Amino acid sequence: VSSALAGHTLQLKRLHLVWCARSSGYFDFFHEELRLLVEHRNLSLDVVVSLYASTTEGWNGLDCSLGSVVLGRPDYNVIFKEESLRGSCSVRVCGPPSMALACESACGALSNVRFKLCSFV
Repeated sequence: VSSALAGHTLQLKRLHLVWCARSSGYFDFFHEELRLLVEHRNLSLDVVVSLYASTTEGWNGLDCSLGSVVLGRPDYNVIFKEESLRGSCSVRVCGPPSMALACESACGALSNVRFKLCSFV
């Protein structure tokens, strides 16, 4: 994001952040770090942020400082298929084993999607 803001040419054309947390309150913890993704629409990079709260524990409603929150878990099959229609893409996953397995399975069904398990810690 910093490179895009500085006007540098990027190989990355689109970034779709799909974030699933136990409650919508978690999204505000990283507000400052992710603010650039949400507020700067003049990037040379198309940015989409999708937020999901898997439970109503600590439910703060349908919005947080980063945008709208969907109650439930993301449908990775649908999300990755839609992204793959735009061309080849890479999926980077950091999360519990069950989520990583679901993402890997969804990617495996698509010939132009590469999967990589990552740790962002």
